[in-house]
Amino acid sequence: MPDATLSTGVRLHYEITGEGDPLVLIPGTGQGGGLWVNQVAVYQPTYRCIQIDNRGAGKSEVTDSGYTINQMAEDAIALIEHLGVQRAHICGQSMGALIAQEIAATRPDLVHSLQLHGTFDRTARYPHLRRQLEIRLQLVRRELWDIFGPNSVVWLNPPDYVNAHDAELQEQQDRFFKNLPEPKGLAGHFEADLIYDAGDRLAQITAPTLITVGSHDITTLPSYGRNVQAQIPESEFRIFDGAGHLPFLTHQDEFNRVTLDFLARNAMSDQSRN
Repeated sequence: MPDATLSTGVRLHYEITGEGDPLVLIPGTGQGGGLWVNQVAVYQPTYRCIQIDNRGAGKSEVTDSGYTINQMAEDAIALIEHLGVQRAHICGQSMGALIAQEIAATRPDLVHSLQLHGTFDRTARYPHLRRQLEIRLQLVRRELWDIFGPNSVVWLNPPDYVNAHDAELQEQQDRFFKNLPEPKGLAGHFEADLIYDAGDRLAQITAPTLITVGSHDITTLPSYGRNVQAQIPESEFRIFDGAGHLPFLTHQDEFNRVTLDFLARNAMSDQSRN
């Protein structure tokens, strides 16, 4: 469970599991790399999984500043280079997808394939998203965890899933209250989400790209992913029917099949590894 102090000046925590071609896994807002536990279990026989804790989350340093998507992309690039990885599959979820697409746009030499799960192009384009993020940012700044926790359940999951998994979600909520996040870092993540704007950079992405979203995602709507797809040449788009914002958890078998298929279809050759 190593840490690295990087050229960007931040100390990041990361974990490496498995053998094979490198697969960098970037989590979403406020999450650590452990978010991917159900994927690493099936990826690790074939891929060297590199799970990153972004600055301000997990076991990484909670900095006073540097909470922008571009800066966190620079952090990830610095870690990839620190590890001596010349080329990797890159996968991100939600805020992690924003980070991943910025890596692919600015450092195409590092990215063999790209997965964007629950992504969007610019917050200002979507008032519904902006309002959600503003509400949650204020809850974090005021440390109103008794509201933030239950709100997360209905924000991240579709109604039918909540109705069918109430007890399980209550257990998750109870665990949340036992491990409260660091307010400064979590607020920084929401601030980064709120000001994000990809500009015209998505058109610069050349790596094979898979974009996915849940059909009932009320955070990053399917239309947001479609807008990203329209800007990335030859990108693929997949909807997980019945899923909300977290299909890697709620529809993990289907999610794992789809992503493993994408990785296999875009396997590295000996030439591409060098």
